[in-house]
Amino acid sequence: ANSLSNAEMRSVFPHLTLNRAERIYCDALLMIVRTETDSETEKTFRELLNQLNELLKNYRQLDQKRQSLLPILGLHSVNDLEREFGEWGQRLDATTDNISRSAIQQSLEMCATRLSNARQIQQNLERLQVQQDTIVQTLASALSAMARMQIAPALQAGEAAQEIAQSVSQMNQQTWAVEQAVEEVLSIK
Repeated sequence: ANSLSNAEMRSVFPHLTLNRAERIYCDALLMIVRTETDSETEKTFRELLNQLNELLKNYRQLDQKRQSLLPILGLHSVNDLEREFGEWGQRLDATTDNISRSAIQQSLEMCATRLSNARQIQQNLERLQVQQDTIVQTLASALSAMARMQIAPALQAGEAAQEIAQSVSQMNQQTWAVEQAVEEVLSIK
């Protein structure tokens, strides 16, 4: 009751609203179900499916973090803050009253901190996006390796599985590093 046939997947997948990673994942699922396998290749495909599940999970986690940063960056646009910083600097230069200069200097320093934070958030958004793009490439490479397995399953299964396992492991490490960097920035707020 919890499984779909090849025909059901082929009819349902095109109607789903999917991102690129999910689309490639669905293509991999279709490839798995339409491939005739022996017990060893089936075992390899099950391992590959677990690894693809992990990649897709990581992609979605990165996307959630990226989505959570977008509103913050929207409130703290680097361009707007650079302009604001310049305006505070001009006001400071034009002001002669010491009490006013002190207040403006304090505002200028706070604006500089906000600008620095916005730049870090923007950099981390870029890191998250690049990591997501790399996960998509890893998924596509896995799909390509699986296609090779279809051509000569017995000869390619071990090599393809090792290739995919290595790529997934590398992706998981990179994803963890990117998530840690983003968490550091989020904790600064």
